[in-house]
Amino acid sequence: MIVTEGIKALSAPFGDVRFVPTGGITPHNVRSYIDLPSVLAVGCSWMVPRDLVSSGDADAIRALVEGAVTVLRGTGGRPS
Repeated sequence: MIVTEGIKALSAPFGDVRFVPTGGITPHNVRSYIDLPSVLAVGCSWMVPRDLVSSGDADAIRALVEGAVTVLRGTGGRPS
């Protein structure tokens, strides 16, 4: 993945820098980001799509968030 490779490349000379990628994160690639030691957190807007927020569909949003938590727990990822 090009973006994670970029983060890895930047981490080499800037070892003390931590990243919080926010664009292009999906349920399919979140693991590749959160597993990087230099990634502190990720932005996951797929969990709260505008249409569900606008319609107030809390159950659908809850289901997406629960799915994200399941994915992240499966990585051995760091708790937020």
